[in-house]
Amino acid sequence: MPPTIQQRLIDESTADRVLRERFFHARRQAKGPFVIVGERVMHISTAAVGLVHSTDHALLWEWACDAATSAEPGESWLRLTSGRPVAAHVRPIVDAGVLVGMLVLLDPVDQRPATNTPSAGPTTFRPSYGWASLTASERSVAAIIAEGATNRDAAARLFLSRHTIDFHLRQIFRKLDISSRVALTRLVIQHYGADPDFEAA
Repeated sequence: MPPTIQQRLIDESTADRVLRERFFHARRQAKGPFVIVGERVMHISTAAVGLVHSTDHALLWEWACDAATSAEPGESWLRLTSGRPVAAHVRPIVDAGVLVGMLVLLDPVDQRPATNTPSAGPTTFRPSYGWASLTASERSVAAIIAEGATNRDAAARLFLSRHTIDFHLRQIFRKLDISSRVALTRLVIQHYGADPDFEAA
């Protein structure tokens, strides 16, 4: 049975509360710029003001979701709305076994040794649309949904919140220019056979 509006509001308010509490805790501990990011909210530390804008929310959330569920998380280069490239590290924020958000530590590139400074933008470039535009996390979600799983089932299997799965699906549908799970299933079957490196988590 799908969750009621009241249940969704309770889930969202709980996640927002956890992220707010973690932000206040991190503010006392972290020395450099950081953000706490969730699907609906983003808290920016004082040191990150001017580096991160509210318009970076979607970029940071999508990157953090992918980085947090990556088999080999590490440092990534991002170019923010401000135009400044940063090195970013992610630390998952979990509540009751569910991923509700991320702590993203930021290190402005222009403050790092010149030998470590990239020429431009992130080290990995991905197209904006099409199958190749999907992140590893989005491909995992797509594969599970193609098996007939509900969003709640996918969330349980990937240890993510249902809202995070909802976000991933919206991104997948947008990038693939589709509007149904049937169309997604066709594409997964097509690319699973064509791409031997594709593996569902």
